[in-house]
Amino acid sequence: MYQQIQGHDELVSSPDIIARDYMALYPQNNILTSYAYGNARTDKMDIEHEFKQKMHVDVLFDSSMLKVLGAMVAATLILYILCFQSPECRILIYLTWYAGFIVLLLKERTVVELTSHMIIVHRPLFHPLIIDRQNITDVQVKKNTNYPFRWGLYMIALIIAGSLAYDSFYDILSGIHGRTITGEILVILSESIFVFLIIVVFIGMRRKLPHPTVLRIDTDKQYFFFYPKETEEFRKRIEAQDMVQHG
Repeated sequence: MYQQIQGHDELVSSPDIIARDYMALYPQNNILTSYAYGNARTDKMDIEHEFKQKMHVDVLFDSSMLKVLGAMVAATLILYILCFQSPECRILIYLTWYAGFIVLLLKERTVVELTSHMIIVHRPLFHPLIIDRQNITDVQVKKNTNYPFRWGLYMIALIIAGSLAYDSFYDILSGIHGRTITGEILVILSESIFVFLIIVVFIGMRRKLPHPTVLRIDTDKQYFFFYPKETEEFRKRIEAQDMVQHG
């Protein structure tokens, strides 16, 4: 609640008014007045205090993912044209795809920071995503449609990963027989890539499926899905900061 002091243009909150009135009536109690005024300011600053939490964030039309995939495809084509017949070159191609999968996996280890003016999504290896709070058009809690089926999806992913790993293990054992070290490395990388991909997908599922609800934030250009620990608390914090910002 904000009130306007007569003769002044600034808006102050009720705790500020109480503290200032106390200081005017009892100026001799400097320690007590400073403590009362400090508490009043602290109550107000608690709302404006920055908030950081690790959480998964889905972005519609995520350009960073397209950049990673584009770089992987471009590197593959260049190596294929230059030296595809060479075993060393084929190893580099597989390592490019492994590196790309790792980058995509690290990209999902996001930290969300809230300030009074923006929402910042910090991402390893990439520039942060910044959502200007003035551009937010809607904030709503949505049900995670995949949440009821999470255990079934986990089991399917584990079965696929186990089956691929089993086949790859025996293919590697038979494929490396009689080969050079370069040939053995090539066999291991080629036979394990789909297992690695399934593991990356499974880790991504593990970050999203345990959340029964998600927070959808719409802006003028796109929308985002946030997966916080407490969805309702995260929504209230955003709305509280909107109240502080707009007074």
